[in-house]
Amino acid sequence: MHKRFSFWIFLVLLISMSVASLASVGHARLWEAFTYPSYGGLMLLLAFAGGSSMWLANRWSRHPYTNALSSIVLATIVPFILLAAVFYVAGWGFSRSFYINFFAAVAVANLTLNFPRMRGRIRVCAISTEVEQVIRSLEASSVQVLSLDEVDSCDVFVADMRHESGHLPSDLLSRLTARGAEIVDLNNFVETVTGKVDLQQIPDNADSLLRPKDYIGLKRLWETAFVLISAPLWLTVAFFVAVAVRLDSKGPLIFKQRRVGLYGEIFEMYKFRSMFVDSEASGPRFAAESDHRITRVGRVIRKYRLDEIPQLWNVLKGDMSLIGPRPEQEPFVASYTQTIPLYAARHFVRPGITGWAQVVHGYTDDEAGAMEKLAYDLYYVKNFSLWLDLLVVMKTLGVILKGFGSR
Repeated sequence: MHKRFSFWIFLVLLISMSVASLASVGHARLWEAFTYPSYGGLMLLLAFAGGSSMWLANRWSRHPYTNALSSIVLATIVPFILLAAVFYVAGWGFSRSFYINFFAAVAVANLTLNFPRMRGRIRVCAISTEVEQVIRSLEASSVQVLSLDEVDSCDVFVADMRHESGHLPSDLLSRLTARGAEIVDLNNFVETVTGKVDLQQIPDNADSLLRPKDYIGLKRLWETAFVLISAPLWLTVAFFVAVAVRLDSKGPLIFKQRRVGLYGEIFEMYKFRSMFVDSEASGPRFAAESDHRITRVGRVIRKYRLDEIPQLWNVLKGDMSLIGPRPEQEPFVASYTQTIPLYAARHFVRPGITGWAQVVHGYTDDEAGAMEKLAYDLYYVKNFSLWLDLLVVMKTLGVILKGFGSR
């Protein structure tokens, strides 16, 4: 996030606070609203929620794999819902009128600042002809290529930093720097548009994929907190799923299976049983379309990912994350590690209940599909961050509603 956008966040939050205060207490008591103790703490928390929503809206709406309008709406709503949940759980009192008015002001600001992205595609200026040819070859419907004569209309500038043709002329560089423009390397831009890495471009030393470890602790913290806070909800759903599974067919309620986790360690993963007993008596294999091994209830809970609820216990234990590459069975990992280069690199992060490959690529059941899926998994590993996790969460909601990629 560059300085120009940081300034807009500060300015919009200040204006939103003033508007919310005026709407809540009136002009005569405006100073009291800013200085009254209960308002002071509320303002700090709301400023954090508002800043987070604006940052998320800016990031999500720029990503080719998102719809700009839905990204902005979700980015605006989610931080304020989470903050309301914190107030409710902690039992803190607050001014609801101020809360609602501030939320409305931030929502209007988010929609206004990001309005150009809602109207169409991401507008890209290529620094050289060679770069422009590469971008056009992607045939990405989410990208609109503009000429350098349209600098002021561009959302992002792309240059090939590895070759002489991508070097920026000094006068153009000064112009872009003055307006706080975002300049992206061609390779990184292609990865963002396609949502996957080019396996041929990754060096043999795959340790270079590892991101700084400071997010690992934060990820573990927020995921654990989320699972615990949401426990009343998912335990209620789990109860009804358990009853349905028990009434539908004979066999154990929970299906346990050895999977490969962080750094290749083996753990036991839990799921609600969705197949008949002894469905893998002849050995492990991928689920197929219209698989006869799946029960009637199993088809429903697999479609809407309800069979994955017991894996929240795996998250609490530290075996898995909410978000990460999907854990595979030992025999498949052993086979793919021998035949697919860099396959073991997907184990640099904890496996997840959902993940980037699951929401973008979907289900795979052969080696070719596993290689394609690996490209998406390594994109997640390479871009391991909070904002990407939140993007996966947003897309997972759509996947669950549509039943995308389920078998």
